[in-house]
Amino acid sequence: MPNSLLYGLVVLIWGSTWYALTFQVGPVPAELSVGYRFALASLLMLGFLAVRGERLRFGWREHARMATQGLLNIGIGYTLVYFAAALVPSGLMAVSNANIVFMTILFGALFFRQPLRPRVIAGAAVGFLGMALVFAPDMDGFDLSGGMGLGLALVIVATASFSIGGLLAGSNQKAGIPVLSCTAFSMVYGAAAVFVIALLRGHDFVFEWTVPYVGSLVFLAIFGSVVAFGCYFTLLGRIGADRASYATVLFPVVALAISTFLEGYVWTGSALAGAVLVLIGNMIATAKLSFLRARLARA
Repeated sequence: MPNSLLYGLVVLIWGSTWYALTFQVGPVPAELSVGYRFALASLLMLGFLAVRGERLRFGWREHARMATQGLLNIGIGYTLVYFAAALVPSGLMAVSNANIVFMTILFGALFFRQPLRPRVIAGAAVGFLGMALVFAPDMDGFDLSGGMGLGLALVIVATASFSIGGLLAGSNQKAGIPVLSCTAFSMVYGAAAVFVIALLRGHDFVFEWTVPYVGSLVFLAIFGSVVAFGCYFTLLGRIGADRASYATVLFPVVALAISTFLEGYVWTGSALAGAVLVLIGNMIATAKLSFLRARLARA
């Protein structure tokens, strides 16, 4: 599958999960919703891989790698994001989440010996400025004191966990672990970690048997987890974690487009300008250098 198609699927699917997540808020604790989602996703993916005869037997060192990836991406990352959602406006969360690009570049250079590519840094900076313009109204009256400060801290820690987990996913591929098998087992370990967190917090294992909850859970498990994570981690191995992580800047704009039709979101002048900057930053960060040189030569 071409990289452009993989990238487009990641952006469109994860952009739509923001709306689907609204149906997961209710009587079921956030940790359990996350655990149910990735437990179902891992079962589906492992079953698919077993039918295809893919490699599913690994040594303890490889399982340790996959467990660490699952703990970072799901056990820590998703759990903290769900906790922060009750404290921080969605717009500020989206802007904070866009920091994953910068963190991926930084951690990749510090811990994984990845080169600092100026083009990706420039694209990320332009995209982050665009995100700030898109979500500027949500940041009015923001106060670091109390729950808002705690929520922002949770988002920052979650973003750091996501970025390191993504870098580890790329490292696992280079170590010879097949991307889909690695994704499936990381989901198993991540879901297990989330269930342990739920037990430690004293939650009963409840479930909501309603069409909105079950339907959104199935969508998030199949498309938001199996398909999107498979595409995203494949991209990590092909184009690098820094360029692949730029999708996290673009998909909130897709979420706003969906919200326009389904929730009555009204676009402002700053939001439109910000969306354009996000698209420009995306082109700078992900386009091939030869393409950019050709464009500049024609200008």
